[in-house]
Amino acid sequence: MVHEIEGLIGLIAIGVHANMRWLDSSGEPNVERARQTTRKLVRQTEQLMALIEAIRKPLT
Repeated sequence: MVHEIEGLIGLIAIGVHANMRWLDSSGEPNVERARQTTRKLVRQTEQLMALIEAIRKPLT
């Protein structure tokens, strides 16, 4: 499970950096790509939260 958590955190970090590139580009910011990446980030964060909840449940 630790491997899954680390993987999701890594994906979220990559997505955040991608968003920064889409929005901080030297030309016109690519807002649509930033939106797409943000949607992925939301799904990945929800997956991470569900995984953490699954780990906590047996402990309570």
